[in-house]
Amino acid sequence: MKMFVDRLMAAVAAYESATGRKLLKKELAEAAGVSSAAVSLWYKGTTQSLKADPVLRLANFLGVRAEWLSEGRGPMKDDELADFFGEPTPYQKKYERASKAVQAAADALLDLPAEKQREAVNYIEYLANKR
Repeated sequence: MKMFVDRLMAAVAAYESATGRKLLKKELAEAAGVSSAAVSLWYKGTTQSLKADPVLRLANFLGVRAEWLSEGRGPMKDDELADFFGEPTPYQKKYERASKAVQAAADALLDLPAEKQREAVNYIEYLANKR
């Protein structure tokens, strides 16, 4: 993603998917220590880059890497670094040890939209706790 606004939108979408709630521009402004007007400019795409302090604060709040948010370098999140450098992630290691049926279920789950993934995971957790 070349444009800051594209990376911002991806980070916000990931945050909203992980938390299950809509993120307000006001919250982004407070997290980054900038005005709401500045956040509006980000969303319009007129901002090409941010100063170090706001980008670090914003990246920390959104749970993404500051280098990625600021410049688009490397993976979006720290847990993607191993995959970025060609090493298997802990998830990949567990996946490789799983049965074919579990692998197929995991693949099907990952193909779902984020909202449906949350519903499926909640149901799986419900079943696991029901035992």
